[in-house]
Amino acid sequence: MANRKMHMIVGAAAGGASACVLARDQEPAHQLVETLGGVLAGTLAGRLPDIIEPALHPGHRSIAHAMLPAGAAGYASHLVLDATTPMGLPLLA
Repeated sequence: MANRKMHMIVGAAAGGASACVLARDQEPAHQLVETLGGVLAGTLAGRLPDIIEPALHPGHRSIAHAMLPAGAAGYASHLVLDATTPMGLPLLA
């Protein structure tokens, strides 16, 4: 089951990878800065659903954990990891 550390790692990877791909036409120094920014943003976004809705009990997943708001790479990675748990995720909260 995904925990805080796993959400941060996967969020960082998703954010960094998407930023790197989006910055592929920039010069290398700018691509590096964009990628690092993506890693930082992905790390935060990977934790965001649990920041909004803390895991105080097993059924804590509501609006912040619904599939519909998944727009950012790191945020979406959090939802993908949580979807693999026995509790799953709601489509709409």
